[in-house]
Amino acid sequence: MEMNLERSYVIHDIEMYPNLFLLCTQDVQTMERHSFEISPYKDDRKKMIAYLKHLKKEGKVLVGYNSYGYDGKLLSKALNNMNLPGRELCALLKKHSDNLIQSASYNKFANKLHSYYTLDLMKIWHFDNVNKMTSLKSLEFAMKMDNLQELPYHHNDILNEQEIEVVRNYCWNDIEATYKFFLESLDKIKFRIRMGEIYDLDLTNYNDVKIGEMILLKELEKTMGDSIRKMRTPRSSMDMKDIILPIISFESKEFNTLLTWWKDKVITQTKGQFSELPLDYVEPLLPYCDNTLKKGRLKKLNILYKDVKFDFGTGGIHGVCGSGVWKETEDEELILVDVSSYYPNLARFFFFHPEHIPVEIFVNMIEILYKQRMEGKKVGDNEIVSAIKLALNGALYGKSNSKYSFMFDPMFMMKICVNGQLLLVSLAEKLMDEGMELIQINTDGILVKLKRSDRHILDKHCQEWQDLTKLSLDYDHFSLVVQKDVNNYLAVYTNGKIKEKGTAFTTSPDWHQNHSSLVIQKAIKAYFIDGVAPEVFIQKADIYDFFLRGKVKKYHKLIMRGEEDVETQRIVRYLVTNEGVSLIKIMPPLAKKPDEWREENLEADWLCTVCNDLRGVDLEELRENINYEYYLERIYKVIKTVEDEN
Repeated sequence: MEMNLERSYVIHDIEMYPNLFLLCTQDVQTMERHSFEISPYKDDRKKMIAYLKHLKKEGKVLVGYNSYGYDGKLLSKALNNMNLPGRELCALLKKHSDNLIQSASYNKFANKLHSYYTLDLMKIWHFDNVNKMTSLKSLEFAMKMDNLQELPYHHNDILNEQEIEVVRNYCWNDIEATYKFFLESLDKIKFRIRMGEIYDLDLTNYNDVKIGEMILLKELEKTMGDSIRKMRTPRSSMDMKDIILPIISFESKEFNTLLTWWKDKVITQTKGQFSELPLDYVEPLLPYCDNTLKKGRLKKLNILYKDVKFDFGTGGIHGVCGSGVWKETEDEELILVDVSSYYPNLARFFFFHPEHIPVEIFVNMIEILYKQRMEGKKVGDNEIVSAIKLALNGALYGKSNSKYSFMFDPMFMMKICVNGQLLLVSLAEKLMDEGMELIQINTDGILVKLKRSDRHILDKHCQEWQDLTKLSLDYDHFSLVVQKDVNNYLAVYTNGKIKEKGTAFTTSPDWHQNHSSLVIQKAIKAYFIDGVAPEVFIQKADIYDFFLRGKVKKYHKLIMRGEEDVETQRIVRYLVTNEGVSLIKIMPPLAKKPDEWREENLEADWLCTVCNDLRGVDLEELRENINYEYYLERIYKVIKTVEDEN
C-alpha cells in the first residue's frame, strides 16, 4: 500500500554537547512539535522512549538531513544505553558523536549498529557525494529563509540552562529548514516509494544513480542470479585498436591524425587518458590542437578544426565555435541534432558489454528496459521513464568505471566513451565541410546554423550516419542561442521553451549549486530574450535575488571589518551596499610563514551588509542601500563577452 506522504513523516534533528542530548521533532501533518532533553537540568528519556514507540506504532518515519550518517546512529546509541545515568549517557553519546563526525571508518562501522530507521534527505539528493556536498545552511540560503543561523556555541562547550534554550531555538530553525527541504523533496520520496514497490527493493535512502544501478542489477539477476553482485572485470591493459570501431573514419588531416594516434595506444587505466597528458605522449597531435599546458602537460586532449576546439573527455565530447548570439531568420535556421539514448544504444547496437556479463544477456536487458521506457512515454508514466533513464544512462555507463559496482569493466567504459565521441565528431566534420556553422557539440548533440535551402544536405548526412550506426537522430529547433562558452549558454526553442546552462545563465540552479546574486542571471536572460535593459530590470527585482552567500572553511574565520573587526559565522548572507563593512576571510598561516595569518577580501573594493537574520528587518529600507553598480558591472561583463564576440 502506498505511503501517505502527508501523514507518514516526522522531521527530526539532534544537538549534542558534553552535557546535553537534545532531540527536536515536528510532525509534517499536524505540525505538532516536541523536544526531549537529557542534561543536568532535565531528563526526558522516558517521554522520548514513549514518543518514539508511538511513532513506530503509527507507522511514522523520522526525516532528517544527514540523519543516516549522524542523527539516526546517535539516536540508536542513545536508545541502546538508556539505563546509564544522565552524566554518563551524555559523555558516551558525545564521544560517539565526535567519532561519527571525525572518523569515516568509525562512521561506516556504525552502520552495523544503526537500528533506528530514518529517511535522509541528504542521501536521496546525493549531497553526501564529494562533488555535490551541500550543508543545511547552504540550503537555508537557497530556500530564502529569514534566519540563516549556525551553531551558537562550540560543540565542546558546557552549557547552562539559558544556553541550552538558545541551542533549542537553533535546533527549531534547523527543523524548519529540514521541513522546507522535505517539501521540495516530495517528488523524490514518492518516486522511491513507487520504484521500491515495483522492483521489491528498499530504495528509501538511495540516490538517483544508485536506483538506476539497482534496477540494472534486478534485471540481470533474473538470468544470472545474485552471483552478478560480486562480478567485476579489472583490466591490466587495454589496446585502443580493439576499442575503436572499424566503421569510424574522417576526411580531414586533423581528425585522422587523432584516429591514427589513438589506435596505436595501449593503456593500463582510464584515468589520465584525457587530461594532463605528457607532451611526448601526444607529440603527433600538437600541430593540430590547442597546446595549453597544465603542470608542463597538455591540459586537455583536443583537436582544433576550422576554428572550433573539440575537447575529448570521460564526460563526452565538448566544443564551441566561441561566444555570440545566433538567431533564426527567414533564410537560416538553428537545429540541434540529438542522438536518442546515445550511450545505451551504442552498447545495444554494437554489442558492447562488461566481459563478465554475456553479451546476449546484456543486450537483451537493455532492449527490455528500453522497451519499458518507450511504453512509459506512450502512457505518460514519467516516473517509469525517469527510472529506466537512470538505469540506462546514469548507471549503465556511469558505474562501468567503479570497482565497487557489478558493472565494472574499464574497457566497456572506454568503448562507450571513445566511440561515442568519435562517431559524433565524424558527423560534425561532414556538416562543417558542407559550410554549416557548428555552434556547439556536446556529449550527444550537435547544434548548427544552416541555410534553410541546405536542409536537404543536413538530412542526407544525418540519414547516412543513422544507416551506418543504426542509431536514431532527432531534431530540435531554436529561435535564439546565446553562448558564452561550452558550459554557459541560453537557448530558446521555437515552441518558446527555454534551456539554460551554466552559472552565467541559469536562473534556477540545482540545490547543491550557489544561489548567489541570481538577479545577475535573471537580468541577462531578460536582456537577451525580452530586450529589457538591466538598469530597468534590477529596479523591480526581488531583493532576495541580490543576496550573496559567503562561505569559509572549517578552520578559517570570517570578519566584518568596519570601525573594528567583528567575527561572524562561516556561512553568511550579504548584500553589496553603498554603506557597510568589508568582509574579510582570515586563513591559517602557510608552512613557509608560520606566524603570518592570511587575509582575503570577499568583495574587494566593495562594501557589504550582512543579512543573516531578516526577521523584523525593513526590506525596503535595506533595498535602498543596495549598490546597483556592483550588480550592473557583473551583468554587463557577461553581455559584453557575448556581444563583442558576436
